[in-house]
Amino acid sequence: LDMDFRFLLSEAFEVWGSFAWLDAEMVNAVDPTREGKSMPQSPEKSGSLSGKWSVPAGSGDFDLGATWTYSDSFFFDLGNEFEQPSYSTIAARVAWANETWGVALLGDNLTDEEYLAERFVFLDVSSIRAPGRLLMLQAHLNF
Repeated sequence: LDMDFRFLLSEAFEVWGSFAWLDAEMVNAVDPTREGKSMPQSPEKSGSLSGKWSVPAGSGDFDLGATWTYSDSFFFDLGNEFEQPSYSTIAARVAWANETWGVALLGDNLTDEEYLAERFVFLDVSSIRAPGRLLMLQAHLNF
């Protein structure tokens, strides 16, 4: 089940998001020990909620937005040995732009949530950690 929505609450404010419910387990597996186990990287529930506020400011537009994402726990492997616990992250963006140029401050994983992007076996158990808090400054020029 996958649902998406978007609401324009006013000319300046909109909200959108998604929700997914997934029942992914192995059936008729070639290896009978994997029968009924969860499929890799398949969280049962996941979703996001975003909002954006936009208003005219000076000779341009000011935008303020944020996104919250959630993932239920899941396994990285077919044997269901390497589990990633559930986690959520928050991202935000503050920007000002006009037709000529713009500047924005962005933040990703603002709560510095620790979770794994990948876990696998290569000679030993290896893990790749997802990036922690990330702050970015962005500018653009139209010509």
